Amino acid sequence: MINDEIRAGEVAISWLNPSDASVAVIGRIETPWKTRAECPRQGQTDGPLCRIILAETWKQALCGIARYHRLEVIYWLHLARRDLVMQCSRSGNEPRGTFSLRSPMRPNPIGTSIAKLEAVEDCTLLVRGLDCVDGTPLLDIKPDRQNSSRCGTTKRQFRFMITSSYQLISRFRWTKLEAPPIHPTRHSAVAPRHWPRCGYCR
Repeated sequence: MINDEIRAGEVAISWLNPSDASVAVIGRIETPWKTRAECPRQGQTDGPLCRIILAETWKQALCGIARYHRLEVIYWLHLARRDLVMQCSRSGNEPRGTFSLRSPMRPNPIGTSIAKLEAVEDCTLLVRGLDCVDGTPLLDIKPDRQNSSRCGTTKRQFRFMITSSYQLISRFRWTKLEAPPIHPTRHSAVAPRHWPRCGYCR
């Protein structure tokens, strides 16, 4: 059931919901939570197992999805109000504008979660990390930007490794040392330029 209660300080407007765009529901999401009050504030990848069930039409679109362990799940928050311009949080703070909050009550109540993919069963994905009510309409699924294959390294981790290695090497570019190391040619003038120089080789 939709909760239409207006909290103290909240402001609703009369809105005709103009239909200048449309979305297609491609499936539904099954979760343990039957009401909005039961839903967690944010999904956790070690949370309960949830099921994303796609319509048979989109079965082929799942080809290759098992390569990824993190998915961005986009869904329609069908129980949320769409007419609030000022809202108050549950903690009773002062009213704030809708666009300064991450509240599900929005002009276009689109929700998104990063879910951990556990298994693919025909047109069903078993995932963890969702925070929506049971029966939520599904809009889209895509691999997370920070994704990798199940056995690989994420792009961000790879860039970090390369950057860290470069910085480590840069620290050992010898210019002048307190205790000079043994030079390959013992300060010879014929030492190749690319060899590091100790404090006595200028």
